[in-house]
Amino acid sequence: SGEPLQNCGKFESVGSHTDRLLKMTNTFINRAEVQEYLKASKSFCDFMESTLEIDSVEFLKKVRVLLLTLYKKGLAFPLYDGDSNEDTDDLLGETYFTVLKLIALKVGKMDFYNHIYDPTKLDDKSPVGGLLSDDLGDIYRDIKRALLQLETNSEAAKEDALWSLHFLFRSHYGEHIINGLYAIHFFLQYE
Repeated sequence: SGEPLQNCGKFESVGSHTDRLLKMTNTFINRAEVQEYLKASKSFCDFMESTLEIDSVEFLKKVRVLLLTLYKKGLAFPLYDGDSNEDTDDLLGETYFTVLKLIALKVGKMDFYNHIYDPTKLDDKSPVGGLLSDDLGDIYRDIKRALLQLETNSEAAKEDALWSLHFLFRSHYGEHIINGLYAIHFFLQYE
């Protein structure tokens, strides 16, 4: 009568719960398809951050290959069923705006394009304007934030990063990858 709850065997301690999540996260990160996607993500971000002087045509040729790889690897990125929702809005700070300026300079005049927002809605044929620099910037922001979270010691941040990479690929930056590829195809059509 009156045994403490921790001796009931029904509850796990906070420490063992954290250890179990850490093991689950590390196991997930070490999966081949996750490693391949993280490698493609890092290559994309590194190229966007590069201050290498390159003309717009060569820049877009390289970006096209990076986006194709990112999309292919993103399709194989599995759902991570973590339980975190970290607030990471300030993780990039001014870096994002610096990289966005670099992207705009490298894209140059090959920035603005028209497309149909949702081509599956046949009654909506109105073109909308897009900016390739915005597409690349949004892809960079979503991926870079997750990569930075994975470098932290916070288990919650890592869980959020893994969940975000899957979710945002399907709901946000995957669309920017497709739109960017669409625009680049036409910008480079005769190059």
